[in-house]
Amino acid sequence: MPQGAQVESFELIKAFRAAMFKFQQQGLAALGDADSELRRTLVWLETEQDAFWCDQMRKRHEILERAKDALRQKTLFKDASGRPPSAVEEREAVQLAKARLAEAEQKLSNTRRWARALQKEIETYKGSVTRLYTSLESLLPAGAAHLDKLLVDLEAYAAAGAEGATASFTAADQGTMSRGDSSQTPQPTIPKHLLPTLQQRQEAPAGGITFSLPSLAAAHQKSLILLAEAASPTAVNQRVILAANASGSPRLAFCRLPPADTGDSGWCVLALGDAPSEQWFSKDLASIKAARPDWANILALPTGFSVILSASGIEAVFNAIDQTVDLPGAVGWQAANGPESETKTEQAS
Repeated sequence: MPQGAQVESFELIKAFRAAMFKFQQQGLAALGDADSELRRTLVWLETEQDAFWCDQMRKRHEILERAKDALRQKTLFKDASGRPPSAVEEREAVQLAKARLAEAEQKLSNTRRWARALQKEIETYKGSVTRLYTSLESLLPAGAAHLDKLLVDLEAYAAAGAEGATASFTAADQGTMSRGDSSQTPQPTIPKHLLPTLQQRQEAPAGGITFSLPSLAAAHQKSLILLAEAASPTAVNQRVILAANASGSPRLAFCRLPPADTGDSGWCVLALGDAPSEQWFSKDLASIKAARPDWANILALPTGFSVILSASGIEAVFNAIDQTVDLPGAVGWQAANGPESETKTEQAS
């Protein structure tokens, strides 16, 4: 007979999950602090120091002109003996003023040179930490969700006993852990050609579309909480990009791409079909959440995540590397989506 798994401690898995979130929080805080310090230094160079040395150049130029005028005045007049008075002090003052003006000019040149150099270094730094940022914001929450699903399965296994649970862990022996019988049907990923281009995202005019999908069941909403709680918060005034052909569509895809700029949440909502939308609109995140509060946890997922949504609820969730995410507590979605789901048609406008 096949031997059952030895489950010695659920607490170790829970402790490891907690350590993952602690590492994520510390990592994101460190990246945020580093970015803030770099930006603060750049602003200091480009504004405060640039303005300071420009002002110093103006003041020192005025001092030089006064010193030159004093020297001219001294050489124009002669004393009682008919000889010009000594102008040693005036000449020294002129030389000192010239040196101080040259110093200010050099300082201003250095400030602007270092500001340009720092800007390049900031871009290089951002490129080097992109993978770490993506891992912290997307992959760690996905890993935590997998641990939660693992705990649910292990607790059920331990409760049922090794003999009765062997069959349910056949998929795990093959390297997969999935909910129900969904492992028998591979979930399709979202075709990349349906996504908007960077230019389309940046130039999308303000507008709205009609959402006609039923209200998302509470079980579906709750299943996303563990993933959403680890994501970086989005500002309510950041925009969401909406495909025109998604209006009234029976199947929608929510994709959170890397932000195109500071005003972009990264979220795109599109219709799943053969052809990409020919027109795109933008709408602030607050308006979308107000129209569809049942989508709040979807719109709180980390960068890189995607969700396929239909009339039956959430069909699939993908992480940043296009792996299907198993959602804890999501077993029996179809039943949970029955009496609690009501058709809800809202327009984000």
